[in-house]
Amino acid sequence: MALNILNDTQIRKAKPKDKEYKLNDGGGLSILIKPNGSKTWVLNYINPQNGKKTNAGLGAYPNVTLVMARDKRAKYKQFIAQDINPTKHFKEQNKTQIIQNETTFEKVFNEWLAIEARKIAPKTLQTKKNRILNHFDISFIQKPIKDIKKSEVASNIENIAKNTPQTAQIIYQILNQVFHYAISKDHIEHNIISDIYTKALIPNNKVEHYGKLTKENDLHEFINKIYDYPKFVSMKNKISEMEKVQKEQEKRQLENQMMASVQTQAKENNKSSETKTNEAKTETKEVDPYERRFTASDMNDTLVEIKGVRDGNKVLVRVLEGNNKGKRGYINLKGFKNITNSALRSLIGSTWAATGVNNGVEMEYGLILHHPGSDIYSYNLNKELIDYKLAGHDSAVKYDCGRDTARNFIQSYDPSACY
Repeated sequence: MALNILNDTQIRKAKPKDKEYKLNDGGGLSILIKPNGSKTWVLNYINPQNGKKTNAGLGAYPNVTLVMARDKRAKYKQFIAQDINPTKHFKEQNKTQIIQNETTFEKVFNEWLAIEARKIAPKTLQTKKNRILNHFDISFIQKPIKDIKKSEVASNIENIAKNTPQTAQIIYQILNQVFHYAISKDHIEHNIISDIYTKALIPNNKVEHYGKLTKENDLHEFINKIYDYPKFVSMKNKISEMEKVQKEQEKRQLENQMMASVQTQAKENNKSSETKTNEAKTETKEVDPYERRFTASDMNDTLVEIKGVRDGNKVLVRVLEGNNKGKRGYINLKGFKNITNSALRSLIGSTWAATGVNNGVEMEYGLILHHPGSDIYSYNLNKELIDYKLAGHDSAVKYDCGRDTARNFIQSYDPSACY
């Protein structure tokens, strides 16, 4: 079958028709001319893998020239001869090319950093990352790693080394590791960084060493000073630090124990306080309403109601008027050491006037209960009780003859009393 039938002149002068048509160049290669005037190269071949006829588009004319189309035909024929489907092969090749173009230095560098992060501290990792990002521009970082040239890396390292040789050396080492990683991941086939001769780019600065210690005494003194230096983590200092930590822990433990004890005591005090408060409330509820003693200063012909008798000579009363109106208490009847309930039973609920005595012997007795409006000496409760006793109720009332003032008051109404 004839090959290379067409020429450029024929192709340029080919005019569109109502329907598309082809101009054949031989070997399955033809150019398809469509009604709109577009011209596209097409290769017809038998797929060696399944034996079917296949049409492969090779591109549009004139972007793909006649020479280029024939060159593609030749390449397709080579793959067909090897039982390879050329269309599938070129698709995979294009896919690989896309992946390689997407595999930028930045992507590979970040993958490498992720592995390094498992082995080194975050601060060290960030330092390594900054070494690269601070010394290479964005065009380098975002370039496909396969397209990076040895010359551009070497030039940059040389510039860095002019000011900071040590930094240049570290950057070289980082890049070398990144490119080794890229080889292991099939991103590239060769490590261009290992080909850079750093001795020619990075100056070897002469290191000036400190003086030597050649005498044994000087060496001993030097070691002892290092040993005693506070910030030197020697065994001695380490033990000292541990002792300090232990003492601090013991101190905190003791403080915590004391605090716990104080809190426990406080809780107990609160419980005790609550108990006392409750007891006080109970006691308050149980307070005797007649506990108060009325004296001469509390009464001045003041009306009271007799409520009973207690403890021998305490007459229980309720004040009916004045400043103490409504209050309860007792009036101590001098001259008596015992007054039975029976002696006052008939008088409970009766009203009396309480008057303070402030003259003569009677002043000692404070208060006298008498009938309202009557003379306090002629008709008082003391006299009524004495009359009750003299009427034959000896056991109802007993005199208080143990004190002169009481005895004198009683004897003014009962001369034979206390004899």
